[in-house]
Amino acid sequence: METMPSYAEDIDGGRSPSVSMLSEVAAARKITIVGGSVPEMASGQLFNTCCVVGPDGEIKAKHRKLHLFGIDIPGDITFRESDTFTAGQEPTVVDTGVLTMLDGLVLGFVMISGSQNWQCCIDQEVHT
Repeated sequence: METMPSYAEDIDGGRSPSVSMLSEVAAARKITIVGGSVPEMASGQLFNTCCVVGPDGEIKAKHRKLHLFGIDIPGDITFRESDTFTAGQEPTVVDTGVLTMLDGLVLGFVMISGSQNWQCCIDQEVHT
């Protein structure tokens, strides 16, 4: 993870090979793409970022991961994303015209499968 900053991309500044590729494919195929993780450098901080690119090739939303992964098993492994990445500050909501996504959850899932599955989704998001 120490080398991650050397791979960081400037999404807002238009210098992101990853997002450029997603934009080209989305526009060529006339589809919406949710793509990430992209190491994004912004304001001197490194974020784990995902972009939603619309069928016109434009970025519809940009999400910076809120809940950074961490594990500490004494005597075995310790890993914390927060040692490298800065957590995002707010959930991201984007309407793609087909599904609405919120912080990595597909809210359309609830409409299709029923509200009893909502708590399962929330529990999973809290623990990821």
